[in-house]
Amino acid sequence: MMTEKELLNDLLNQQKQLAGIYAVGITETSMQDMRRMLTKQHHTICQDQFQVFTQMNQRGYYKTKSAAAKDVNSAKTTYSKVRTTMK
Repeated sequence: MMTEKELLNDLLNQQKQLAGIYAVGITETSMQDMRRMLTKQHHTICQDQFQVFTQMNQRGYYKTKSAAAKDVNSAKTTYSKVRTTMK
């Protein structure tokens, strides 16, 4: 029998995979209705994933460290540059 931690970890991994699958579907469809439906589902999966992550974090199953403000700003700058480069 799986432990609570194993079950939550399995669920978290499944949601991450689903989010990736929906992201590919969104970028591959040319039908606006399909894109809208996939985007809505992707958003829901991401919300669900975050809820599971939060529960795991609160229970000590998925520990994260706080980032320093300079690291956060550095990441923002990096992603901003990537986005600008891709346009």
